[in-house]
Amino acid sequence: MDAIEELIGLSTPREDAFAKWRMALETPNIRDRIAISLDHPEPGYYRIKRNNRWEPIAYWYEGRRLHCVVGVPSDDEYPCWFAATEEMHLQKAIDVWTYAWRNPVTEEAYEAVVGGGRWPDLDAAVEEQVSRPAVKGDNAPPADEIEQIKIDIENAETAVERYKVIDDDETSKAAQSARARLNELARMADKRREALVAPAIAAQREVNGKWQPLVKAAKDAAAKIGAAMGAWETKKARLQREQMEAEQRAADRAISQGVPPSTMETKSEAPPMESPAPAMKIKGGYGRAAAVIEEAVIEEVTDFRALLIFYGERPDVKDAVMRNARTDVKNGHEPPGVKITRERRVR
Repeated sequence: MDAIEELIGLSTPREDAFAKWRMALETPNIRDRIAISLDHPEPGYYRIKRNNRWEPIAYWYEGRRLHCVVGVPSDDEYPCWFAATEEMHLQKAIDVWTYAWRNPVTEEAYEAVVGGGRWPDLDAAVEEQVSRPAVKGDNAPPADEIEQIKIDIENAETAVERYKVIDDDETSKAAQSARARLNELARMADKRREALVAPAIAAQREVNGKWQPLVKAAKDAAAKIGAAMGAWETKKARLQREQMEAEQRAADRAISQGVPPSTMETKSEAPPMESPAPAMKIKGGYGRAAAVIEEAVIEEVTDFRALLIFYGERPDVKDAVMRNARTDVKNGHEPPGVKITRERRVR
């Protein structure tokens, strides 16, 4: 006996025919719902999407027979349908059920839409936009499409003010429809942008692939030579400082012994300079001259705690510490010095 024959002859209403529909309403994650047969529609209220538009559906028993109606009676574009024969009607009901079971709705929402209203979980501006025929075009969108997306984004942005404060679940669902539409428009605009810039990016990659290795090779070689030159200038500066420090110590000893500076004989403790003084510029026989600058660098950290305390009040240091703290808290840790609370965020 196939599904049609079973529904025609054996579909007797259960004591609570709407039990599975109610349970589906209370279980948003369809994977967690009780087993539902795709060949046996469950009485209740549902909806399916046709041409980007939600259409209401109702399944119910009349005696031993399961009936189904799709659409709004007053809707000229998508009127309710009833098949010519009971068998055809049930076959169509089963076909629609394949999609409908995933989208249960409350009886109040169904009645509102059938009565000419809108879905309470769908923002009005979003409903107006998605009911239009889908935008079609190739990778080079016409100007009017760009303008339409711009207008849609501006209209959808008005939801920010409408949902500034959310006090109930129905409003939250409508807000989510606006949020989803804005994200969809963002993806549409970004997809168009990517399509337009793709040829230029491909050309840029081709050029970079040919020339960047040459640029890198030349710069790397020049940097190695520059590092050797800098090491030589650093060595000359160190030797010069050692020579000056040795001469100063000798002068200080002579003065402490009562020898006039003009008659003392200075003997250096450091080896004699074997190189000229550090240069400020290095001019080779070709090309530009190189400037020589002296920079202070940290050789080692002797007390990291003291260093952290010294910089601890700087905004950038605080930001870096807070970034690490937020990451640790997100991963389930509780660093000292912070108060943790629980918030829910929508992705």
